[in-house]
Amino acid sequence: MSNTFTKAVVREFKDMVGIFVYLFFIFSAFITYRHLVMAELGVEYNEIGFALIKALVFAKVILIIKFLTLVKQFDDKPLVVPVAYKTFLFTLLSAVFIILEHIVRGLINGLDVAGAFHEILSIGTNELLSRVLVFVFALIPYFIMNEVSRVVGKGKVLSWFFRREHTDLTPGE
Repeated sequence: MSNTFTKAVVREFKDMVGIFVYLFFIFSAFITYRHLVMAELGVEYNEIGFALIKALVFAKVILIIKFLTLVKQFDDKPLVVPVAYKTFLFTLLSAVFIILEHIVRGLINGLDVAGAFHEILSIGTNELLSRVLVFVFALIPYFIMNEVSRVVGKGKVLSWFFRREHTDLTPGE
């Protein structure tokens, strides 16, 4: 194995871990909220373990999608444009993966594809909309950090947060 290949694998692994941790906290918070609301209503809700699986799957999906040229289409525009575009694009593509997830879950539970679709639709418009909104607003800070990092240099933004010295920052700029 070449040194370049090893560095690329390590870099991708670090990126995946970072995305995974971020998404895990987002999904855990949302699932915990739903668990508490359902418990308040006397309904048992045991999907806490899905936060881990969803975060892993979506982290990998985000990494794979990042390599598509379609994603880099507006990288030369003001940062608000690629942030909004990537948030929209990833939300749309994530919706496809969520549908696939429900189909697989339905098939595992003995439903056919039509039954799995019916299960998705039976969730209700308000529930589906709330899930989409949570995901969209979870992606916005991620893409802001990602785009700022892309512009100022990979790792600089994180070092601004986690290092004591900020020699590369000039006050008042």
